[in-house]
Amino acid sequence: MAVICRSEFGWVLDHKQYLDKIYSQESAQSSGRDLTFQFQADLFHIKSPFMMDSQFAATKERTTEEGESSVQRKRKKRKAELNWGELKAADYHNQIKDQVLTAVNTLLELGKEAGYFPTEKNLQDLDNNLKARSAMKSVEQTDDHLQESCYQTDITSSLHLKGIALKNNDSVMVSSIINRPVHYHGADPAVVSLDDELYLLPPRCSFLLSDISCLGLLETNTEFPCFDMIVMDPPWQNKSVKRLKKYNSISNEDLLDIPIPRLGTDNSLVVVWVTNRWQHIHFIKDTLFPGWSVQFVAEWHWVKVTKEGEMVYAFDSPHRKPYEVLIIGRCRKPTVETKTDDVDVETFLQQKGISPIPKSQCIVSVPCCLHSVKPPLQEVMKDYLPLKPHCLELFARNLTPDWTSWGNQVLKHQHQKYFDAVT
Repeated sequence: MAVICRSEFGWVLDHKQYLDKIYSQESAQSSGRDLTFQFQADLFHIKSPFMMDSQFAATKERTTEEGESSVQRKRKKRKAELNWGELKAADYHNQIKDQVLTAVNTLLELGKEAGYFPTEKNLQDLDNNLKARSAMKSVEQTDDHLQESCYQTDITSSLHLKGIALKNNDSVMVSSIINRPVHYHGADPAVVSLDDELYLLPPRCSFLLSDISCLGLLETNTEFPCFDMIVMDPPWQNKSVKRLKKYNSISNEDLLDIPIPRLGTDNSLVVVWVTNRWQHIHFIKDTLFPGWSVQFVAEWHWVKVTKEGEMVYAFDSPHRKPYEVLIIGRCRKPTVETKTDDVDVETFLQQKGISPIPKSQCIVSVPCCLHSVKPPLQEVMKDYLPLKPHCLELFARNLTPDWTSWGNQVLKHQHQKYFDAVT
């Protein structure tokens, strides 16, 4: 179970506990030994808010002496007024501020009552997240061989390939799975070798390892179903991505070309992750969803907190916010059988026994320190989906039990180096 507690405002989730439940099953083998696996605990060891080492040292010293922190980060004075985008982002933050803070404070109190968050801070245990940062450095030099292979395969030679079913301890060449449906039907996690590198597979998962030029295979290949929920965390274009060159971004025009209506079922749920950049939020609501024939229904927030129950950044920080946004909509396909086109989608689904989606909810959790890892949504979204739904994640960096995942990095966080083996 990922849910620690639930209220009218949202959920407190334990992402690490969720992963342990998936992989701590005694059936995966490596080198002939029965093993259980755990996702590296230190990657979730976020004990204090994010800050520079020098600021952390000063803050901890002052807190120890005076009982509460009064050290503020020194910031450079702006040489210019806020630009239009920054002003719009500030307006957005002010609009959602009260509702999000009310939800987070309530959920944190529930978490404390459940014994999940401590009621008092243990100053001796704070190390500016040294364990998490060290763990991240040890795995961040990921081999990009799989991603590069996606661009070296002729798509025309992959169009008619049948899917491949993997089994525990299989050893295959990466070239044999590129642009091809891959399924693992086992009820327990498995270890497979891809070009002599070991990867863990969760139970009952499917994936397509490809670049965006082959995304249409999800639509045309009969081995993939139509999906009841489509979740995506696109690599949005922004200045910092271009400057740091950490990963390839995608243009807004390419996002519009994704065949969401044809991938989904009637009234399928569409969930798009986005940072608090107002331009992207505006684009999803006003351009992307209409272009996909998706009706906007809700806007939720994921608030990142430490294991001590503090937000990872000051809520009103002008530079970085401790939250990300989930924009949620429903596909409105022409084949929906309603008496009138004016029937609200959520009302129509409620008549079929599916709960209406709340307009505003918060998810509170300790984040993984790896880039772009999001909390699990299975238990959060189950009330708003049919029983045993078919779910798809686009731009995925990991696999999910009972889901289909697509992306050119879809196996990135399945590499065995992200896990600790337990005999």
